[in-house]
Amino acid sequence: GLTPSSLPSLHGGNEDGFLSRFLISCPDKRKQTYSEVGVSEGAQYAWEVFIKHLWNIEPEVNGGGIWLPATVKLSSEAHALFKKFFNGVHTVLESGTVPNLFRGSWSKAPSQAARQALVLHRGRQACKEEAVSNLVSPDTMDKAIQLTHYFLNHLSALEGGFNAGATRAETARQKILDWLKRNCATQNPEAEWKDLRHDTRRSFTNAMGVVDDRLFLQALEGLQASGHIALYPRDTKSHK
Repeated sequence: GLTPSSLPSLHGGNEDGFLSRFLISCPDKRKQTYSEVGVSEGAQYAWEVFIKHLWNIEPEVNGGGIWLPATVKLSSEAHALFKKFFNGVHTVLESGTVPNLFRGSWSKAPSQAARQALVLHRGRQACKEEAVSNLVSPDTMDKAIQLTHYFLNHLSALEGGFNAGATRAETARQKILDWLKRNCATQNPEAEWKDLRHDTRRSFTNAMGVVDDRLFLQALEGLQASGHIALYPRDTKSHK
């Protein structure tokens, strides 16, 4: 799990593809009360059945005796649902209503729905809820789409928390620029990585007191993308 204050560290103020690889869930808060209730035997048994089912799936074999992945396809009805969902996602993207920071997550939504359909299909098959082993039913596809919407809705609900990262990233980039202006000669504007990191480390220190090198590098890459600096390997120079 992640604390709200750590959300900005997932993107550093720009969409670099990292955030879109997460499925974000933020359930409603519940009052915590002491309990000694553990996982029920029924739940443990269902999980055991599911794992054994996955373990026992046999690969396909071609005419030459070569193993191939077991293929699962969509039924015609499931395919129609997926097509509708795919088109709907891109209609939303084209409307311009999705924040830039979340466009990557929305773009990946159809592929996420397909993956979740596969997981749900195999789970329901293990529980005898799916009759055909290599065909995803429309009901399963519908549930996968609902699950994908669940993650997208939770992502949108946390927009404020993520936007705090943009402010932090902008501040970090400005700190670097200010340091370069103070410490780099006009005729030979060069800076050592280690000196820059040391002197600006407070801008990249997390709640645990540790320098967040990922945020530091993101700030540098952001400045390079905007044409302010040019980066060279760490063992040589970082040039302005």
